[in-house]
Amino acid sequence: MSGVSPKGRLAPVMPSESYRALTPNDLNAVVAFLRAKRPIKSDAPPQERHGALEPRRAIPGAETPLSDAGLADPLQQGLYVASLARCMSCHSGETDGAPDPERRLGQGGRIFRTPAGATVASNITSHPTKGVGAWTDQELKRAIIEGTGRDGKPLAPTMANLSKAHFSKMAERDIEALIAWLRTTPPKE
Repeated sequence: MSGVSPKGRLAPVMPSESYRALTPNDLNAVVAFLRAKRPIKSDAPPQERHGALEPRRAIPGAETPLSDAGLADPLQQGLYVASLARCMSCHSGETDGAPDPERRLGQGGRIFRTPAGATVASNITSHPTKGVGAWTDQELKRAIIEGTGRDGKPLAPTMANLSKAHFSKMAERDIEALIAWLRTTPPKE
């Protein structure tokens, strides 16, 4: 959960900041799953690290493990889902080239370059015009699990792909909790 192995910091692609919120039971389940896998032989060379890797910031409220009992609260469950799904890694505005979930939570603006072209992460705060504050729950649900915008058109490839590959498999309870939590994000322009 800290992004530190016995030999030092993990690669920048390891999103350890998103896993700090894992409940003890869920963390134990992940560890048990990984330990149950048979080892495989790999000819890949050891990873080389260049320079220091600074820890990234977690979503406010998800900096430490949440409790299983706390997840009975839909807003805590929504925060948990948002952290594990890494929503704010893309949708938070950046400061000094890194997502800034403390000051720019959900503000969007991050640019993604894909084979289909450049896309900009949307503002998903509760702002009524710049964000998703005026969207209905059904419109938000469709965006999350189908990758379809409020206007019925497909979202940008990055979000549309994640929706189809991952978010469409989310439990209804998790989707509802995520939407409820998104509604609490302070409006940003």
